[in-house]
Amino acid sequence: MNIRNQLIATHSAIPMALIIFIGSFVMTGWLPPPSPSLTPEAFAKIFTPENYVLRIGVLLMCIFSPLVVAFSAAIATQLKRIEGTHHVMANLQYVSQAAGLCLFLVPGFIWLAISYRAGTNPEIIMVLNDLACFMFLAGSGPTILQWVCIGLAVIGDKATDPIYPRWFAFLNFWLALGATAGLVIPFVKTGPFAYNGLFGFWVVATVFFLWVSSAYWCTLQAVKKQARQQAD
Repeated sequence: MNIRNQLIATHSAIPMALIIFIGSFVMTGWLPPPSPSLTPEAFAKIFTPENYVLRIGVLLMCIFSPLVVAFSAAIATQLKRIEGTHHVMANLQYVSQAAGLCLFLVPGFIWLAISYRAGTNPEIIMVLNDLACFMFLAGSGPTILQWVCIGLAVIGDKATDPIYPRWFAFLNFWLALGATAGLVIPFVKTGPFAYNGLFGFWVVATVFFLWVSSAYWCTLQAVKKQARQQAD
């Protein structure tokens, strides 16, 4: 039962990542997002009640993004095997991911709200879109904490047959560093650090999906290894 539940939680990373990508980037056409240097009127033309594809895509992101917490629960279960009774890092990474869920839900519902009514003041639409983008791409504090905690837990595994490979710890540290690229977003409107720029968008988005891919594969192998050990 425990192994089955862990596998369900681990595999939830696949629909989570796919729907977040399709809903928030493909269906919205935000590859990259609209430039922060656009006029308020240009933003008002994007967020309209008639833009059903954008609204449905964002809603799908809001529906499926809570699966990041299910995925984090599977990771926490494996980290607890490393840390033993006093699993501080496992708890911290799980709580951090739960807090990080807000970085999907709050921006998503802001985008839905500013698309809800026709005739909303364009300047209000622009400012609220800025807020949503700041949270979505620059609100990386919980994510950075989560990845650092995972790295510290994994690197502390001194077993001859570790639960997670050692390289996964260093990858978490490097990806956490990469996620800091979004922290410059609130200070610029153009260039590579804007929320449609190379670092502000592309690096931040790539880092997230790289983490999901590597964490999924490593956690799946860890759960399967635990199942073999229990069978023996």
